[in-house]
Amino acid sequence: MTSERDFRYIVDDVYAVDSLKVKVPLKEGAVVAQGKFKIITPPVDNTSNGMQAMAVAPVDKNGNVDYSHVVIAYAGTNRDDRLDIQTDIQSIGFGDRRMLSDSKTKTFRKSQFQTALSFAEEIEKTYPSAKITTAGHSLGESLAMYVALKRGYANVGYNGPDIHNLISKEEIKYMQEHPEQFRNYRHKYDVIGNITGNTTQTAIYPYIYPAKDNWGDKLEYHNLSQWRFDENGQLVDLNGKRVTNL
Repeated sequence: MTSERDFRYIVDDVYAVDSLKVKVPLKEGAVVAQGKFKIITPPVDNTSNGMQAMAVAPVDKNGNVDYSHVVIAYAGTNRDDRLDIQTDIQSIGFGDRRMLSDSKTKTFRKSQFQTALSFAEEIEKTYPSAKITTAGHSLGESLAMYVALKRGYANVGYNGPDIHNLISKEEIKYMQEHPEQFRNYRHKYDVIGNITGNTTQTAIYPYIYPAKDNWGDKLEYHNLSQWRFDENGQLVDLNGKRVTNL
């Protein structure tokens, strides 16, 4: 079973699909997440809207890939990419499913949320028998939750802003009533992850924070380095207690 620590490293490694972030982006066949998963299709680095994604499956020490469980991971915000910043403001903040391409001509292009969904649909066609889980960090987790909602997948991720501005009232109600489908772990004092609140009620707040909020650590609270795991790879709180029983 894919552990919560596995998901933590998968969503960290997907940032390396971004050609604006690394000199040599990850390609199909690369082994990621501490050697436990392999990229099974060409990753997507969409230069028109800034969306990056990869599909991975577990791989054993002999290089054998288990295609029965596929994880689709989405990259979060690259602060040096204006398209990511535009997505954060326009899509997450205001709920636009299209992205304004040219303010003078009022032309639009597909948003990251649209291309994230399209990528998942292609993976589903390629591996129709696989159990698919979406994952991400920050903006990537918002994308992952959106896709999981639309396609009926399970979702595990970290520090994702709420997506209620992008979905219908009926979909919000569905997310509220199906917490088992969405595991969006957030730090209580993470201003980025909590920026759009918790209308969908999918955020999980483990006790991983100190009793006092240190304002100088606001950005640090958003990082994946804040999370701790037990010997079995399951997420634990400050007292070493498992956050979930999965």
